[in-house]
Amino acid sequence: LRKNVEQNEPVHLNFLTPDEVLNGSFVDKNKFEWIIASDVLYDRNLAVFFADMVCQLAAPQARFILADPGRAYIQEFVHAMDSRGWRHDLQAWKVPLKSRGLGISSDIFLLVFDRREPKFY
Repeated sequence: LRKNVEQNEPVHLNFLTPDEVLNGSFVDKNKFEWIIASDVLYDRNLAVFFADMVCQLAAPQARFILADPGRAYIQEFVHAMDSRGWRHDLQAWKVPLKSRGLGISSDIFLLVFDRREPKFY
């Protein structure tokens, strides 16, 4: 990320650990319309943890984009987001990879979440 930022326009970034985000005043002061994450579901406990973090950081009309290579806990994350009032759209792409001169491909899943509209009866 730092190298990418250096190659583009000057941008000031504040790096915070997840605990710093969730336990500090950062959450109280900042709500975001767009949240983007990639390849973060390494452990079963992270599914609920990241769902909680997204909910705390998201503005009321926020969208959250998650790119994932199909890790084992993606469905648990989707369920956690669903139970917190989010809906999602799933897209999958085959991405060609070069490995030792052989062309292979890998699936990349892109989930776009937004909050469900309240239902009025």
